[in-house]
Amino acid sequence: MPVLELVRRLPGYSGEIGLNGTRYPVSQLQLHRPRGHYIHGIWLRLANALMNKGGLRGIGHPCVPGLFYPQIDPTRGTKQIESWPCGLNTLAVNVTGCPSIPHAVSFMAEPFMALSLRSEWTHFEHYIQAMKSKYRIRVRKVLDTSAVFDRCSCHGSTDVAWLKQAGELLASTLATRVVALPDNIPAMLLSFSEVFGHNFLMYRYSLKGHVVGFVTGIKIGDTLHALHLGYDAERTDGMHLYERCLLDMIDLGIQMGAKTVQMGRTATEIKSTLGAEPIENSMVFFIRNPIIRWLLSTYSRNFYQPASYTLRHPFSSIGMKGIQKAPQSVEKIITDATSTSKPTRPSYQPSG
Repeated sequence: MPVLELVRRLPGYSGEIGLNGTRYPVSQLQLHRPRGHYIHGIWLRLANALMNKGGLRGIGHPCVPGLFYPQIDPTRGTKQIESWPCGLNTLAVNVTGCPSIPHAVSFMAEPFMALSLRSEWTHFEHYIQAMKSKYRIRVRKVLDTSAVFDRCSCHGSTDVAWLKQAGELLASTLATRVVALPDNIPAMLLSFSEVFGHNFLMYRYSLKGHVVGFVTGIKIGDTLHALHLGYDAERTDGMHLYERCLLDMIDLGIQMGAKTVQMGRTATEIKSTLGAEPIENSMVFFIRNPIIRWLLSTYSRNFYQPASYTLRHPFSSIGMKGIQKAPQSVEKIITDATSTSKPTRPSYQPSG
């Protein structure tokens, strides 16, 4: 399976562990200095101490969030973990919902946001026309404003110079996130390209000759996963590049016949204005040491506050009346709206 091959190549991979009869990859977690409402000083120091001693690992890998949802038994506690590796005290598992499990502590995480693509949306314009008027106007404004960017496809790129630029953009964008990506982000992106080839989807965005952003994704089964999104916030201020990247992923998902576009965590309200809905999930920490378990449980009960968010509901219940029959992609709509002579790029063709 390509995802397992990828995880084994990524920095921090620490082997595999058995959970209820299934083997899962395990990786080391790394933390940046987070924003105050996520983790407070003493708890961050505790987590770092655990990781530095090798006592904390997570199933899956921070570079591929949302791809591993192990099935856990809410009654078995730590007994469902087979053969704890020597020195491992705590195992973090990302699961759907927020179960209560013996000898474990659960923290509700930010939701993953996923857009279900309707079968009648065979072109991007169909998606826009399905929206209520005010959200449709917002999307067209994003497309109009972001028309200043030149977009090019870099699917499966192994260009070291470009991947270095992408790494710098992503590192800057994620600087305040709690769980960090590896220090060598260009090498991480290269691993994606080497494993998935041209099926590692990537768009690069430039403004007046300067690279200012990129977005990547992979299609697994019927789901297109938007994975990495990095951009120069200063150069692109007010130009809606973030939303444009998400819209391009939606357009790509429609072209590829996906049923779902998984947009990842963060920016919950923005993604909901594009039609994405939340997938509730939590981080469950299986903890062997009773003192550490008590400390994290105390923090969970008395201090931890899940991020709050507002959900929008952009889609109309009205049918597909008035939809244009001609194929329309994001770039076709932008070209028409700005009346330029710039030709549209060909639609993505998935490789065999």
